[in-house]
Amino acid sequence: MKEEVEMEVEVTGIEEAKRVVGRLLEKEIPKTLHLRSKWSLIATQLALLRSNLDSVDPLSPNLNLLGLPSIAATLSHTLTLSHSFQSPSLPHGKLLSQSLLHSALSSLRLHVSDSLLLLDSGLLSPNSPSPSPDRDAVLTLIARLQIGIPPSRSFAMDSLLRLLHDQPKNVLLVISQGIIPVLLTLLDNSPSDDMKDKILAAISRISAFDSGKHALDAEGLPLLNHLLRAVEAGSGFAQIEACAALQALTLSRENSRAIAARGGISSLLEICATGMSSIQASATRVLSNLAAFPEVKAKFVDESGISVLFAVLSCGTAAAREDTIRCLCNLVRDDDILKLELVQGRVIPRLKNYWESVPSDASLQAAAEFLSELASCQPIGEAILADGFFEKLMSLLSSEVSGVRTAAAVAIHKLSRCMKSTEETGIGGGCIPALIGMLDGKSMAEREAAAMALSSLVVNKGNRRAFCRDSRGGVARTVRLLDPSRGEKLDRRYPVSVLASLVNNKKWRRLMVTEGACAYLEKLGRMDVEGARKLYETILPRGKVWGILPHQGQS
Repeated sequence: MKEEVEMEVEVTGIEEAKRVVGRLLEKEIPKTLHLRSKWSLIATQLALLRSNLDSVDPLSPNLNLLGLPSIAATLSHTLTLSHSFQSPSLPHGKLLSQSLLHSALSSLRLHVSDSLLLLDSGLLSPNSPSPSPDRDAVLTLIARLQIGIPPSRSFAMDSLLRLLHDQPKNVLLVISQGIIPVLLTLLDNSPSDDMKDKILAAISRISAFDSGKHALDAEGLPLLNHLLRAVEAGSGFAQIEACAALQALTLSRENSRAIAARGGISSLLEICATGMSSIQASATRVLSNLAAFPEVKAKFVDESGISVLFAVLSCGTAAAREDTIRCLCNLVRDDDILKLELVQGRVIPRLKNYWESVPSDASLQAAAEFLSELASCQPIGEAILADGFFEKLMSLLSSEVSGVRTAAAVAIHKLSRCMKSTEETGIGGGCIPALIGMLDGKSMAEREAAAMALSSLVVNKGNRRAFCRDSRGGVARTVRLLDPSRGEKLDRRYPVSVLASLVNNKKWRRLMVTEGACAYLEKLGRMDVEGARKLYETILPRGKVWGILPHQGQS
């Protein structure tokens, strides 16, 4: 009997593990004499473990995930403990004995939980359908994230990050297999700082894809709370990754309101005020998204956000300053009072310093858009003109970036309307050729912006001449924008306005008709486009006299 008690048990397979479990339940535990309530709990976990082992397919290629060596060690330790608890007196003392039993119980619970998770995933169940190799690898990886000890989970997280960065299709596959709830569960379990950084990096990577944004958005407040906690108290790396995920999630009005209510704006502004430059840039991108929602704007004022944003605009990194300008642009939209407050706070000199310090015009799209917003308030538009921004915008029309050209043209349109007299609009004559070229731009936004700017500039006689004499055919290009059959959602009031400024000249009227303007204007008139009917009636009689009426049918 003594030899049997002292022998070492080696579990080498599932059948052997089940045999040892059976021996513990049927022979050894009933003989224990001390701490019977604890042994009752251990017996319950052993019964659950045996049930799970009965459901395992011993021929499964994923059997290594079950961790049989670890189960073997736990069962051997539990068997040895059961023998020691059969003696009349406790060999270890009561406190140590309780600790030993608690450790054994915890290990058994972990094995039960891990084996159940693997069975639920289908990786160990008999007669389960064979998944594709890629899906099988992902399921295995997700299972490894949920089982075993922390070091093994950390190793699995490293594998997940490599998988996510290898190919975009891997991101979609991982999302489809339910990785996001698993990552949130890991965060709920208070992982180490290193593990938390890895989890946030995975969430950040997932957020870079549209399908990932939708999947993350479905997690709602629990995910937002985790990300905000990382922003408030995480490492620098964790703050950057959390901000990257928040940048995707704050495109939603509901999420933005929740973040503001949770105090997220205050935390992000604090990063802007005190954080490292890389973290600062990440935070300003999120703040820019938040500022787009009117109901969130008040939080910026409550948290003294304007002064923080001004500080970043003055001395932040180029990336942070650019996103700060976007944030300010969103804040002042449809708010003339705030626009005046910013101007009184000397935002225009700060903007001018930024403009003169950026390495390329590609970084000036946000600044041009901000000028457009400010210029919609007449007194501010005049101040902007006095600071020489019109000439700066003209130079951007030759940019290689379509978005920059578009923003500059819109700003020129807004500033042209702020000029005190129509004669002053003659300063725009130098940008007429560039705007004519943009009428055939690749994007609808660029074509519309060019027509907007031209509609303001051609009220000046000299600009009209420059427009009509340009060798690239400003009139013909403008007429083509009238064509409703192109299907684009271009605001055709602007090309109509451009042509309406030219109708007093017989030569230019003739050119409009020759290019087919009558047919387009007739259709636009029926669509109630502003100015189209009047322009049609103005040029149509002359078209009949010239005998060019049949050309109206062209489109």
